[in-house]
Amino acid sequence: MVHMKFRALEGQYDPETYLRSCRLAGILRWTRLLHRFLAEYLGVPDRLFPDNHTSPVPLLKMVTEGGNFGHHARGRQEALDRSPLRRKADTALRFLRHLPFSLLYAPGEVLQRIWELMRENGKILPRRPE
Repeated sequence: MVHMKFRALEGQYDPETYLRSCRLAGILRWTRLLHRFLAEYLGVPDRLFPDNHTSPVPLLKMVTEGGNFGHHARGRQEALDRSPLRRKADTALRFLRHLPFSLLYAPGEVLQRIWELMRENGKILPRRPE
């Protein structure tokens, strides 16, 4: 499916503009990791980064350990079935365990998520303007 999306979009954008946009948005490191992962494990041609020597293993580890911050990981459902305090503690521990990966590949996302968690759980921060 991913391969078909890449094929469908091929030639509809300028690769240099795409890379410049990724750099400006602060997601170039993440984009390189994702493209390497897609090429290595899903067979998507890595034409955008032909010299990409990024190891896809960190992302593979995240995916196989339960996806986004471990929400589908072993033991997660047990935590959800317990008290709200246990659920929040489980989420915090999973977040902290993945923090090195997240800060390396998506620092802006980490800051945004911390802001959201503080706002939702503490009810102390105002909503960010849309």
